[in-house]
Amino acid sequence: MIRYALQFNSTSDVIRRTIIMVLLIAICGGVTVSVISTNYFANNPQGLADRAYLVGAFAGVLIGLPIVMAFFFAAKHIYGAHKEVEKIAREDFLTGLLNRREFFSQIASTDAVSGQSPVLSREGMLLIIDADNFKRINDNHGHLSGDKALIAIANAVGSTARTIDIVSRIGGEEFAVLVSDASHESGADIATQILLAVNSIDLTIDSEVLALSVSIGAVRVSRGLSLSVAMKAADAALYRAKHGGKNMVVFGGVTDGLAKPAKSPLAPGDTPDVSSKVA
Repeated sequence: MIRYALQFNSTSDVIRRTIIMVLLIAICGGVTVSVISTNYFANNPQGLADRAYLVGAFAGVLIGLPIVMAFFFAAKHIYGAHKEVEKIAREDFLTGLLNRREFFSQIASTDAVSGQSPVLSREGMLLIIDADNFKRINDNHGHLSGDKALIAIANAVGSTARTIDIVSRIGGEEFAVLVSDASHESGADIATQILLAVNSIDLTIDSEVLALSVSIGAVRVSRGLSLSVAMKAADAALYRAKHGGKNMVVFGGVTDGLAKPAKSPLAPGDTPDVSSKVA
């Protein structure tokens, strides 16, 4: 019963279970006071006075304890609710990755000079990742199966990225990764590893093994670069990957020398030497 009283999910639970705890304490305390006062205090003026002090002290505890417990439970409930709201505000509900808003807030900040256009606060390689032929999965197997595919892709992307990288589902079947402090070579290596990880997913739906793949647009970015410019460059590279055969990485650039234009195609089921596919 005590364990039940310490678990709650709403404000009404706080009140109800605080009352349960107080009643338990009152019953146990009342029995204890009765036993002590009966057996250990003599039936004389001094004994009666000691008994009165004991009963008064118990009454004070009984009055004050509910207030303390109510504040404790309420504070614990509010803290838990705050953490849950914070989690909901940061994470994508389906995949558990960062959502679009949190992703942008972690990779960019408002330009201190103009106070308008957000600029990148990190350096590395920005990857925009889009699941290939996703509409076909939804149409042929239903949206729940599509959700399973998205979760599987999200797990593949998240497990491939490093702990210092920022991984997000930015909407629909589209994901984004900021490979932090990555050179072109190391960023390209992680992008190609993501391709391989998605290709290796073993997802069976309706007795059919789905061949999953993604297309990736990649661009090397630096601190102070406009967020919108970086996103447009990565989106343009993704567009070329989609129309170039899918299941490949296409590297774009925002300024001369910032990124090396190239593409790394990968046919479903292929497992090439990663270094041979990175331009």
